[in-house]
Amino acid sequence: EVFSSFPFEGILGLAFPSLSFGGIEPFFEHVIQQKCLKSNEFAFYLNAEPSLPSAILWGGVDKSLYEGPIRMFPVVQPHYWALELLDFRIGNESMSHKLKRLIVDTGTTFFTAPDFLYDDVIRRLPSAACAEVDSDPQKYPPLTFVLRNARGEPYNLEVPQETYMLGDGDSSANARNDVGQCKPAFMRLDVARGYGPAMILGEVFMRSFFTVFSRGDGDEGSAKVGFARAKQGAVPKDVGEPSLLQPSDVAAAADALEEERVSASAPKTPLARRAQRRRQRVALPTPAASYRLVRREEPEEDGSGGDEGGE
Repeated sequence: EVFSSFPFEGILGLAFPSLSFGGIEPFFEHVIQQKCLKSNEFAFYLNAEPSLPSAILWGGVDKSLYEGPIRMFPVVQPHYWALELLDFRIGNESMSHKLKRLIVDTGTTFFTAPDFLYDDVIRRLPSAACAEVDSDPQKYPPLTFVLRNARGEPYNLEVPQETYMLGDGDSSANARNDVGQCKPAFMRLDVARGYGPAMILGEVFMRSFFTVFSRGDGDEGSAKVGFARAKQGAVPKDVGEPSLLQPSDVAAAADALEEERVSASAPKTPLARRAQRRRQRVALPTPAASYRLVRREEPEEDGSGGDEGGE
């Protein structure tokens, strides 16, 4: 039934061997063993513009598809691509201290919350007219996923309401208003016992965040997931140029400049937020460009395993 509803021919699992059906060795394990890529990683750019292509990138990144540094976080339980989740907040309100994991999964459409948390999230972020959502940032503040970064320090990954609230109104390019209803892009889901309690970042999240899945030297213990702000409306290239991981000190300097830029910028107008939300609606996927880039990881000078960024 699923395969008859969407224009694809199969599923390519890119998680870890323990999740593989029937003990079959996953595809990416063969890629690592055969040293097919100079960097054991893949990345996703999911275009928020329904008419433009998305991309999966093998062994590298395309700098034209994201902005700012790529923040890397260690995988703490290599079954899913699972990160350590220290806290989940809506605005300044901590929603639960029971959560342990944040799973990143391209096969999940929405954000997910476990059963004990889902109803609280929906009550806190009720469906409403999109114009009301845009005009009330106190009621619909950013979501904050507090993660532990590669240096062992807490890091706040913030997701704005333009990403997590989905509209169903007029999506035409010339529309002046989004007159439809907006609802939180959340679904109720409990992961298997032993791998949670967990939340999941899915496709809706990745339309706003360029996402890198790295296996490092190939060992499961070196696996990391990285995020950078996706460049909206970008068009993936047909071919790629070599791209190097920028040193952590360069990433830190870029972070400081980005924070200064954000603090100095004016808040988005309701019209701009509506325009972004129109691009965020769930739609059938367009054909994706798939191309290989070269990415070489430079040795870290301080050995701290600090945040890394693409350049």
